[in-house]
Amino acid sequence: MAQVDLWRRRALAAEGRVLEVTDAAWARVLPLLAEVLKLRLFRWLTDQRNHLIATQQAGTRQMIEMERRLGELQMQFQVRLQQDQDRIAELEREVAVKERTIRDLLRVQARSQSPSVEP
Repeated sequence: MAQVDLWRRRALAAEGRVLEVTDAAWARVLPLLAEVLKLRLFRWLTDQRNHLIATQQAGTRQMIEMERRLGELQMQFQVRLQQDQDRIAELEREVAVKERTIRDLLRVQARSQSPSVEP
């Protein structure tokens, strides 16, 4: 029995030493593991930030291009609108001239068809 107790005490002592060594190992490893995780997180956040910046810059370039194209279209529209307005004014003048001509012709026709009274 004494030998069993001896082995039991030895086993308990060994377990105690294992726990001490394990605790010491974790005490050394945890700060290193925390540093590795911190660096990975920092790298991931930096990559995300760079991606967001690149996306924003691409969006800005697209907006600038769209504004440029919109400006071109607006200028073309203004030129076309002015041309159409000029053409309408020209046609209105032509219509006014033709209306006067028709009125004058109708007067002449009415005079020629009405009996003229000669004194």
